[in-house]
Amino acid sequence: TLFDKIGTSNKEDFVLDKETLKESLKLLTARERRVVYLRFYGGFAQSEIAARMNLSQMHISRILTRAVNRLRQELYKQ
Repeated sequence: TLFDKIGTSNKEDFVLDKETLKESLKLLTARERRVVYLRFYGGFAQSEIAARMNLSQMHISRILTRAVNRLRQELYKQ
């Protein structure tokens, strides 16, 4: 899941983290949000996302890494 990728400190923080994450997703570009959605909510593999978006798998990997890092930074700056 997206939370597994970002990491949460404990179960008590889960609800707060979920709300922060929801707000943080708005900070991503449309492309980053789409890739995150397809990967973590749609369950698509990077190669499947790449085919859907007519991009290389490496490009999807970079977008995903950048987006997850940005979300992680937002989550832990609270």
